[in-house]
Amino acid sequence: MAKTAKKKKAPDEIEIGTNIEASIEDGKLVLKIDLSEEGEESSTGKSMILAKTNRFEAIEDLGEDAEEVLVNLMVIKKIDKPSKKNKKPKKDEKSGSSKHRRSDDDEDED
Repeated sequence: MAKTAKKKKAPDEIEIGTNIEASIEDGKLVLKIDLSEEGEESSTGKSMILAKTNRFEAIEDLGEDAEEVLVNLMVIKKIDKPSKKNKKPKKDEKSGSSKHRRSDDDEDED
């Protein structure tokens, strides 16, 4: 009797990055990302990184449908910043004083 190769059973889900789980359902790649995760602040400070792969990740462990498939993903969320109205006036680089016009209502303190 000839031996037949056993087909490797794919796991239901694999982790392919920070906060990313992958599975295949009916030939479709399904990614699960927990949007309630706090994540990490981006290098610019303008967004929070909720999930990322860091590189192209192979998902071949999910079975035949996933052979030669690579995933590269980053999920971000914009960070709310204070409005510009609340910011202090910029200082004039040459004089070091703030760019604020003096009004007639301003009093001299001598």
